[in-house]
Amino acid sequence: MVRRTRTNFKALKTGCAYEKRQAEDLHGLRNVLALCAPIAWQLLLLRSETRREPDRPAAAALTTTEIEVLRTFARKPLPAQPTVRDALLAIAALGGPLERNGEPEWQALGHGYEQFLVLVQGWSAAKKVRKM
Repeated sequence: MVRRTRTNFKALKTGCAYEKRQAEDLHGLRNVLALCAPIAWQLLLLRSETRREPDRPAAAALTTTEIEVLRTFARKPLPAQPTVRDALLAIAALGGPLERNGEPEWQALGHGYEQFLVLVQGWSAAKKVRKM
């Protein structure tokens, strides 16, 4: 339980840059936490799925739209059947260069996921416009 709490805190603090949001009062802190908690959860899901079962299909952690976005914007082409590990590395790479060995650090993953969310929102908005 302690390890899980520590990891969740690390996802919030470093992955989501919670402290850098500079909220000045309790209301502001709560608002930032409300925005960051689901993002931290998604980062934890991707990391834990990659550690637990790296060859599991990416669809176990991402939506079809999110996989489409990664296929289009990933720095390296995704395989035909991407795994959660492929997705994690592609998302982290959106935030900048990665270390050559091991898993991406929380900061790289957080920066990449921030870019990824913007791309997903733009992709979804473009789909809505095309339907009109």
